[in-house]
Amino acid sequence: MRQTRSTVNLTHPMAVLATSAAAVLALSACSGAPSGETPTGDSDQQEIVDITVGVMPASEIAGLQVGIDEGFFEEEGLNVTTQFAAGGSALVPALIAGDVQFSFASAAQTVPALSEGLPIRVVAPAATSGENQSLIVSADSPFTSVEDLAGKRIGVVLVNSLADFLTRGTFEEAGLAATDFEPLEIAYPDAFAALEAGRTDAAFISEPFQTTAVQAGARIIAYPFLEVNGGDPLVSTEWITTNQYAESNPDVVERFERAILKANAYASENEQAARDAVRTLLPDVDPDDGAH
Repeated sequence: MRQTRSTVNLTHPMAVLATSAAAVLALSACSGAPSGETPTGDSDQQEIVDITVGVMPASEIAGLQVGIDEGFFEEEGLNVTTQFAAGGSALVPALIAGDVQFSFASAAQTVPALSEGLPIRVVAPAATSGENQSLIVSADSPFTSVEDLAGKRIGVVLVNSLADFLTRGTFEEAGLAATDFEPLEIAYPDAFAALEAGRTDAAFISEPFQTTAVQAGARIIAYPFLEVNGGDPLVSTEWITTNQYAESNPDVVERFERAILKANAYASENEQAARDAVRTLLPDVDPDDGAH
């Protein structure tokens, strides 16, 4: 069944991503920490605060678990609980409702939400994307290029998600109409199985599921992030909170920012820690299959 696409006036993926990246850069420029330094908290003098963080199954959330495992949140006096959602579209509503205090989100959620006046703000970047997300087809598929997918069924984690935006942009870069495909909502863990079962002709997939699919025979025909950004990776996901929570708990937000930035830096320099984090968060996925 063909899903209904958004009419939000930020549909070109580069507009979405550029706006999101600008928000993260603006945040970094306003940070009290000098470039290259991450201040640390003194947990002995801080009240221990329980926070719940909304997440979804994706390797980009590994930094959060690294921060928990390595004690970076503990150093800041933060006791973190994660709450999983099936996809990104459920995360912002949960945040607004107060079910979580912080949330993982992609640019496809944050930018339209901000444009619609929702009271959220970016706290810190989560990940950049490049070759860790792709459009795949099955091993025996006759399709070898994006052009071959015109009018075909393509699995995206959610309609109007970043996967959908990027697939549209990849179609435009290939000279096709941005909406010349049928989007079907398929969760990343199920993307390859949907291909093999013939439910889709291609699928947008993210690590660690991408490597698992390729090892099982899937073929990559495009890297959408690179296609729409001239071959360069770009900040694609962030950690967000509500304006109300940030204004009522500025110290907690600052402590979360310090911890997650330290965790991101540690994860980028310690691949095994990132793999272990994926194993903890996604126990059904082999972290040696593309966690990065």
